Amino acid sequence: MKKKWYDTLPWIGLLLGVFVILLLALAIVIKPSGNVENSANRKKAYDSLKQIRIESKEAFNSQSFKNYLDKTLDNSVINTKWLISDNGVIIYANGMMAPSTPLNTSIYSSVDDQSLGLINSVDGNIDTLQK
Repeated sequence: MKKKWYDTLPWIGLLLGVFVILLLALAIVIKPSGNVENSANRKKAYDSLKQIRIESKEAFNSQSFKNYLDKTLDNSVINTKWLISDNGVIIYANGMMAPSTPLNTSIYSSVDDQSLGLINSVDGNIDTLQK
């Protein structure tokens, strides 16, 4: 009996190893990414953006509005928030990409194709101040 157990133990280990590798591969393939642009994520982001209300242009630069912005846009789809004035100056950044965002600079001075696509992808049915 002991000899039979020792003979089957390597096969059990091999099967368990293959099973673990298959599970890891399956987890990598199936795991959804939060930053992937798709219709569901786009809808979540737009729904969050539509909740933002701005009473006046003066309130746009206040710290309370920045806190309101962070609270309103706090979801799994939006990782970085930029607040850009109507003349294109970055006045606030918070989130994953914020450390690399130079504040008080124009967004048009560092526009590459990817950034321009992001700026132009904002849906046209929100007003220019929200955009």
